[in-house]
Amino acid sequence: MTPAEKSRIKLLAEIEELRLQLERAEEALRDIVSSGDPGADDCASIDPALLKRNEELLESESISTELRLRDAYSHIRIVNEEIRITSEELQVQSEELLVKNRELERLCEESRRSEEMLAAANNRMRTLLETLPVAVTIAEDPQCRLITTNPAGSRMFGASPEQNISASGTVREQPGNRYFSSKRELEPHEMPMQVAVSQNRIVENFEIEARLEDGRRWIGLVSAAPLHDRAGTFTGGVAVVQDITELKRSEEALRENEGRLRLAQESAHVGIWDWNVETGEVDFTPELNKLYGLPAGTVTTYSDWTRLVHPDDIERIEAERDEKIAGHESFDVEFRARHSSGEYRWLSTIGGALYNEEGKVTRVFGVNSDITERRRAEEEIRRYTGELQDLNEELSIFNSSAVGRELRMIELKNEINELCAAAGLPPRYEMDFTGDLL
Repeated sequence: MTPAEKSRIKLLAEIEELRLQLERAEEALRDIVSSGDPGADDCASIDPALLKRNEELLESESISTELRLRDAYSHIRIVNEEIRITSEELQVQSEELLVKNRELERLCEESRRSEEMLAAANNRMRTLLETLPVAVTIAEDPQCRLITTNPAGSRMFGASPEQNISASGTVREQPGNRYFSSKRELEPHEMPMQVAVSQNRIVENFEIEARLEDGRRWIGLVSAAPLHDRAGTFTGGVAVVQDITELKRSEEALRENEGRLRLAQESAHVGIWDWNVETGEVDFTPELNKLYGLPAGTVTTYSDWTRLVHPDDIERIEAERDEKIAGHESFDVEFRARHSSGEYRWLSTIGGALYNEEGKVTRVFGVNSDITERRRAEEEIRRYTGELQDLNEELSIFNSSAVGRELRMIELKNEINELCAAAGLPPRYEMDFTGDLL
């Protein structure tokens, strides 16, 4: 109960008491005035002065009581106004409290949902760590003395799930494990996790070689970062280790294959090209650039290449190539290309195409070889063959003087056979030991 309410109750009690007193005084006066029909003797026995005094007292008491009642009612009105104001304030406070209660309920609900979401996120994170194929290691302290890992990490490091794999621990639980970078053994403070935490920076793609105490070796790619709490204080670190042993072996095998391919291209005087049809980009091997007499990076697009092809050949070879590609066949075309010396040299290209699921061509690739000497030899063969045919016609007319001409024919045939041999072609004419045709 508020002080205003208590005061109001007290005033009401006083007013009730005054009202009762007034009623008693009025009742006494009525009893005196109308107490019956008094006789003359009775009236004579009452002192008029006493009656007047009583009337004055009664009137004075009545006036005093009325004044006190007025004061009391006035006070009651004041108190009622205070109570009204206080009630309104209490109503406002009640409404504010109700709003705050609702806000508190909302915050409690949000907190509950946040806790549920956090629990779900922790569960997902735990599931993720348990199923990831890469090692995830977590340092539990800023000094990285305690480092735990997920199941994939346990397998990589040869550790049990609860084992400390830190190289900075007070007692190393895997003293036989050694780690190298650039063929140099790393000290504990040089490990990627320790570097990330001690220097407060992210370490990315740090390559290490692990030599474990169980005899296994692997090469890993490590990325590490420090961990902080909300106040920015170091709490530890996290690192991801990806086993790239097979990738490194594949890269080494690829380098060896590329070296052998480069040697084969250089020995055979051939070069390989790759055309990305969707982007228009063209890639020349170094050996192919040599065939054109160009520095690397000169030919990077299909348009760059077409400008090198003889204008009389480009339309023909594109038509022949596209016809074969449309039929999902390999192509074999010959054309003239401008060498950096300004000379047009003959090239042969054999290639094919790659297609997507819709059958659209995505890449075209092939092998080029310089056949200029062969084409020259073939031209010489054609020239000598024509000359030989002319001589044969003359021989048929001038048979009597054929000895000298026949010798010339034999010489030409020998020269043709020699040119064929130089071009890697079978001889055109078979000769007996005397030089005559068989």
